Amino acid sequence: SLWRTPALPFVVRPAQQLWTSANGPGGGFVTALHQQGTRLWAGVSNGRVFSSTNGGRMWQAMPSLEGSASKFVTAGNFLYADASGTVFRLDLNSPAGWSRMVFAEGPVFLGTLGGLRGLTAKGSSVFAIFGDKLFRLDAEATFWKLVNDKFAENLDLSGMEAAGNGNTDPLYVLASLVTRVENPGVITSEIKSLLLVSNDEGKNWRRITLTIPPLVSRLESATISRLHLVNRRPYFASTDGIFRLDDREQIVRVGNASDRTGNAPANAIAMAWDSDTLYAAVREFAYSSLGFDGLPPQVFRLEGDQWVAADTGLNPRYLQSLVATANGLFVGTAKGIWHSGNRGDLWTERNQGLNATSVFLMTTSGNALYAASDAGLHRTVNNGQTWTRADHGLPTDALFGFGSSGSTVPIGRFSTWINALAANGNTLYAALPTGIYRSTDQGQSWRNTGLVEYTTSSFAFAGAQVLAGSYKGLFSPLATTQPGGGGLGLSPPVDFGVYRSPNGTGSWQINDSSLFGDSVVALTTLSNKVFAATSRSGIRVSDDNGLTWRDSSNGLDATPLYSLVTVNNVLLAAAHSGVYRSTDQGQTWRATNAPGGTFTALVAQGATVFGLSFGEVYRSNNFGETWVQLPTAYVDQITGGTSNSLFCLQPLGDFLFVGTAGDGVLVANLAPTRAAAVNAASYAGGELAPNSIATIFGSNLATGTQIAPGDNLPEELLGTRVVVRSSRGVEQTAKLFFVSPGQINFLIPFLSPDAIPTQIFVTTASGQQSLAEVRITDTALGLFAANGNGQGVPAAVALRVKADGAQSYEPVFRFDTAQNRFTAIPLDVSATNGTLFLVLYGTGIDQATKLEQVSATIDGQATRVLYAGPQGDGGGYALSIAVGGEQT
Repeated sequence: SLWRTPALPFVVRPAQQLWTSANGPGGGFVTALHQQGTRLWAGVSNGRVFSSTNGGRMWQAMPSLEGSASKFVTAGNFLYADASGTVFRLDLNSPAGWSRMVFAEGPVFLGTLGGLRGLTAKGSSVFAIFGDKLFRLDAEATFWKLVNDKFAENLDLSGMEAAGNGNTDPLYVLASLVTRVENPGVITSEIKSLLLVSNDEGKNWRRITLTIPPLVSRLESATISRLHLVNRRPYFASTDGIFRLDDREQIVRVGNASDRTGNAPANAIAMAWDSDTLYAAVREFAYSSLGFDGLPPQVFRLEGDQWVAADTGLNPRYLQSLVATANGLFVGTAKGIWHSGNRGDLWTERNQGLNATSVFLMTTSGNALYAASDAGLHRTVNNGQTWTRADHGLPTDALFGFGSSGSTVPIGRFSTWINALAANGNTLYAALPTGIYRSTDQGQSWRNTGLVEYTTSSFAFAGAQVLAGSYKGLFSPLATTQPGGGGLGLSPPVDFGVYRSPNGTGSWQINDSSLFGDSVVALTTLSNKVFAATSRSGIRVSDDNGLTWRDSSNGLDATPLYSLVTVNNVLLAAAHSGVYRSTDQGQTWRATNAPGGTFTALVAQGATVFGLSFGEVYRSNNFGETWVQLPTAYVDQITGGTSNSLFCLQPLGDFLFVGTAGDGVLVANLAPTRAAAVNAASYAGGELAPNSIATIFGSNLATGTQIAPGDNLPEELLGTRVVVRSSRGVEQTAKLFFVSPGQINFLIPFLSPDAIPTQIFVTTASGQQSLAEVRITDTALGLFAANGNGQGVPAAVALRVKADGAQSYEPVFRFDTAQNRFTAIPLDVSATNGTLFLVLYGTGIDQATKLEQVSATIDGQATRVLYAGPQGDGGGYALSIAVGGEQT
């Protein structure tokens, strides 16, 4: 058909991605740090790898590993990683991806020999211990070579280091020997720590027994836990400080106790040496009461014969690694990477570009977005271009624990999760196990308002009351946000319900808990009512700002529930089996067309609602009545596409943010690009008729070019869809003739005339959206032109009927090469040459159901219309008019 031909030439452009990284919040659980020349490498717990060439000021994502890196080593032009017990190799000259180095000559699969017990580099080769065998991998080699078979039989091996690159430079391996000791009536085990030393690259080994003598006023005995190589010498971390070998190969203590707490760096997780100073980092678990007082140092430096604290400003408590560079000290922590340029006297974050946080909660206040992650609470006011901390005064490292009676008994220091986050105007509320905190200065300071040792999972604001869905007891923060959640219970939960506080300043009270049998996962308000969604007991409603409650679950037969929102006057509940909707203030509920499956989050903005289900993002533009899926191919590319890869979502203006599991925040700009919708025949804009052929002009309208196959027009081509939304919010998906990056030809659905502009949305496979606006009228006739631009000679044919009934068709246009366009051919309209009819093709008169409703003029003179009717089912029309001869 004529109208299926694209009207204008176009250029195929690459599709843009809907989702991009929001550049933070920076941080992540850093499991390994490594210095390779002037470059720093960082491995994160989710397998992500980052590098920095400017002293950690900016980090760049590198190819990810299949597991968490615990150690990096450099040999020649390759970087090697111990990731979850497997050795991986990255070519530094072309770092496209990691290779698994899992086979020895034979071939022998190394996974069958036992775990990876040690990895180190020596020159251009690397050495690794698998089980009780030592292997070597040379530069460019594919297979490991066996160096020593059972060189450490009956020993437990726990680390290997190389002190230099020469052939005779020693290899060190830390080992322990367990001996069964039998005494009368008692059988015990004796553990001896050994250092294995080789000066011929692993062929022969000798043993040095490491014995730490009992110390007065200290531990009766100390156990060596780790081998470190510092300044080419072996050091040993123990439960009672740090030791090394002297020139007689006798073990001696390194440094006395810390000047601050009397502690030595016990079980140092990492050690480093700059030009003249020794440093040690510990992975600290403190036994103390709730709060921060009396904490031992995390980073020490040796001054003379005394260890001194070197951790001022170092807030994260769980250290993993430490390196000393020309740019200062770097530590990898559970909250990212921290740097000190003054020997540990002051530490600051260096997490720009290290987008590896798990973001569990988000909220907005004005133009600010707040994101709660495993790195704390951060704020952005420029849609993720930069982030700043907003948790000053929040105890995001608070101590808590559990006892047999359910009371809190401090057992250690953990990075405490923020369980709930909300904003009421300019006031922020954050719920932690240590209480509900309130901030009125954008997170620069916080005040505890109460509910200590409670788990709060939701907030709502009703008049002057602040409501909190809480219960007494400490549980995993994901217990109410992930399918099948529950987590590790730290104390038995009791006192479920909704707690109230005047203005949220304290004095939290609960008045009615009789209907609450489990946790309140979400709160929302509608009119003068407060609604509470429970995990497994349905929905409750209060008519008096949370004083009393009654059931409001009629028709809601899905549990558990995960989220509850209000949009316009509609309630929406996210459940294990989809999304449920109530239009009568919770009296009845019914399921929507949201895809079956668990929805874990709902959030509304204006008339639009966004939902999260198994790593997919959905949107409804009509108050939750119908749902469409947003493309998440790029999200899947970043996160791996697992069902739990996305935790939360939050709209702000034209942007939609999603919090990921280990990849920070991703953002989609949902502001549609302006496009123009016109009559496909005449190119006239402004008004279009139902069941007419229309054209949209714009950019990035499709990822390629495709014509609809056959006569059954599809609703999607190359992933591009066109949705027509009336002023009343009714949406219909249009049928498509043709798509290209610059132009789409489609069929206007059957719509009622409307004086208010109708919106036409184009959504591509990559999620890009374009918007055009037109008015729908009964008729909007357009005639197809031969030049395909709505101008000039029509795309028509002439039919001549002679007096004897003979018929012949004559062309009405020809191509003028000089003008590079079609021009008109003169027609003989004299009566002596028969009757001449002009057959025209157009669109936009579907509502003209009778022939007398169609009229035609030529040069202002009326002429007869002999036929006006549809050409197939695709919105095209043919018109036959008399233009000359006997019957004109």
